[in-house]
Amino acid sequence: MRRFVRSVLVPVVAVVLATAGSCAECALDADCAAGICSDGVCDAALPIAVASSNRDDDGSYSVVVVARFAERRSQIRVTRLNADAGDPCVPFTPRVVAVENDGEPFAPVEIVIDGLPPLGERFTLLFTLLSGSINPSATTSFSGPPAADGVGGFAIVRPLSGDIDVVAAPTVELEISDIVDVDSASVVVRPVTGPPLPRGTFSRAGDAVRATTLLARGPQIVEVEALIDGVIRRCSVAIDGVWNGSGDLELLLLAEPQQRSDRVAGSTSWLELSTRRTTATDVDVCTADTAERSSCRSDPRPRSPAVRTIHQLTLSASPAVIDVGVVPVISSVPVSAVVRVTQLGRHVGVFGPVTLSPSAGESWLAGQLVIADGVVVATPAPRAPQPGLPW
Repeated sequence: MRRFVRSVLVPVVAVVLATAGSCAECALDADCAAGICSDGVCDAALPIAVASSNRDDDGSYSVVVVARFAERRSQIRVTRLNADAGDPCVPFTPRVVAVENDGEPFAPVEIVIDGLPPLGERFTLLFTLLSGSINPSATTSFSGPPAADGVGGFAIVRPLSGDIDVVAAPTVELEISDIVDVDSASVVVRPVTGPPLPRGTFSRAGDAVRATTLLARGPQIVEVEALIDGVIRRCSVAIDGVWNGSGDLELLLLAEPQQRSDRVAGSTSWLELSTRRTTATDVDVCTADTAERSSCRSDPRPRSPAVRTIHQLTLSASPAVIDVGVVPVISSVPVSAVVRVTQLGRHVGVFGPVTLSPSAGESWLAGQLVIADGVVVATPAPRAPQPGLPW
């Protein structure tokens, strides 16, 4: 008996694999490619198949998927097929669909997956059942309208869509195809769970047009705009900033020379984060030197001046008011600084960017975090950088 359910689409944060049941009479081989047991013998039915697809009135697509799995609950991941991805400048954020059966192993379950966006005149989506060690998949192709006016005209060379470990590499070097007016090109990162990050600019190095941009935790769209033949064109790519599951509340500082010429010349700086946590009973200041306590951990800590400074503090998300500051260690040129705020892998917001002069002893009170009932509210500080401590 088939069970018919309507799916709930959730952003991809982490993929959890389950272990499927098996039986000796149903070994995974050429005679039993699906690996599904039914009454102790191989069942030829596939673990996942697309039963039908349809274009809906709002221009999006819906499909009916039939899945069979051993566990009570499983997941289906929806991605675009790289070999037939449609328009490369139209982004698609991977999705995970939670499904469950009636408790009968391998009973067929029908799932409606709707709200799938058009990705060009022809594209194929991949539906992967995250069950057991095999992860079987099915595909279906769609025909649709061309991309909207103003989309395309150039290409994002890298990064391609997919997962990026933003713990190991919180920034990514973005490269786009050669365009004439590089000064008109800009990039903005739009997280699914929060406000956009500050817009960045590109520079030319030989034949390459590149920009380094800060990424957020979780799913996000990296959108590039450029002026080509007098027309503003856009190209976007979907990225999932993989979160490793550690840390309640994270602050990440990115600082680099404000002038492009100083960055090209290799001018260096060294700045660090500092916080002041106020509770009903205590005031606690955390810096890279006073970290490694229950409410604060510094990782990674800058060890020397660099063209690009990255410093991260991991904080407790217990109720408090936290002032966030940026303090200079050394720099000979004005520096642009921005602070990213993340809670449990979810993008909360950003402070900045602002320009400060560490050589003049300037520090920056970036903003304030108010934590209550597990919710973090980030408010930028209105005060400009000034000499002395942030508070």
